Amino acid sequence: MPRVDCTGKNVDELLAGPYKEAVAAIKADPSVEAAIAKYKDENEEYGFLIDDLFILRYAISHTDDNETASKAIVSTLEWRHENQAMIRPYHITTDAVTGKEVRRDTSDLVADPFTFRSWSLHLAGFNDFSQYSIASIHGTNQHGGPVFYVRPGIANTKEAEHATSPENIKNIFMLTKEPGYSLCDAVTRKTRLLAKSTAIIDVKGMGLSSMPSSSFRKMQTDTSHMTELYYPQYIGKMIMVNIPVILRVVLEGFFLLMPASLKEKMVIAAPPPADRVAAVLAKKKKAAEGVAAEEAVPNNVSAKNKDCVDGGVDSHIFDTYHGIPYENLPSFLGGPCRCGKPRVNYKTGEPMFDGSALDKHGLPVGWCVDGVPNNLKEMIPKIKKEKETSLSSAD
Repeated sequence: MPRVDCTGKNVDELLAGPYKEAVAAIKADPSVEAAIAKYKDENEEYGFLIDDLFILRYAISHTDDNETASKAIVSTLEWRHENQAMIRPYHITTDAVTGKEVRRDTSDLVADPFTFRSWSLHLAGFNDFSQYSIASIHGTNQHGGPVFYVRPGIANTKEAEHATSPENIKNIFMLTKEPGYSLCDAVTRKTRLLAKSTAIIDVKGMGLSSMPSSSFRKMQTDTSHMTELYYPQYIGKMIMVNIPVILRVVLEGFFLLMPASLKEKMVIAAPPPADRVAAVLAKKKKAAEGVAAEEAVPNNVSAKNKDCVDGGVDSHIFDTYHGIPYENLPSFLGGPCRCGKPRVNYKTGEPMFDGSALDKHGLPVGWCVDGVPNNLKEMIPKIKKEKETSLSSAD
């Protein structure tokens, strides 16, 4: 049976209908029962629930193959147990005032682009690696799932892959999926609609000389397989934009090594035309004004009903960029968003970019993704380490 895309589907209907028997069979598997009994408490202690909704994602990913789904669940729970020291800080933090442990709020990941970075600081080598990478959550798609932006075209991949050990990089690739997956789970439980993430990979500016090494690409391929295993039904769509012609053949070869389930989600696209974005935003503004006026009439609820066509979250947003509302798109992809602030050099604490910079239209450049200017066209330079040099000289 071919894979079924259940993005945005009502999970209660899925559990009561097409996946009822599969979820029951997987739960009854002795190996799954044993793994849940052994590892459930350590996950649910911080709010990561091991229940029917957890199992449903595996049943969907392995439709008509309950045995494989069961093995995947057992492997996932064992992997989470082995990596609890790195996973738990994504869910629990210490209150600065009381000093007590409190749960993190996944909605913060959308409210502040820097939250994603701050939640990952406990990972070994993260600061060194992330100074050269450009990746963060920015906004949501139409089902409330996070939109994860990566800008490898201007990231300094060669410096990043030598900034820390391969083991640390592998952990960074894997463990940074945890907050986005947790957000998808929280949104799904709240809306009862299956939420997944969307990834936007903007390779504008990338050339053959800036391509990552074969060992680095292999690491990316290996972790993509692990993501499909440990974070099922997390990635809804991966959109590659601004691919230079010279790199198409190289990237297509890289795609062939990806899991089949990921390749099915890959889309090569162009950024939306500026006039299209402007027209849609103008139309939505008028529609919003119309809704506000209609709601002013007592007992009139027709406007709210229109917003819930087919029972979908934000389903009235019918003009999107691959499911991403245009108002959430950063300006470097033709959208209106110019949020954020410049990232800092974690060694010195100083901003790496000018926070007062304006673009050619006299507007703030924006730092939507990981604190890097939206209009940046050059690769992030190697960070000088004067502090280390002077200290070692003094010794």
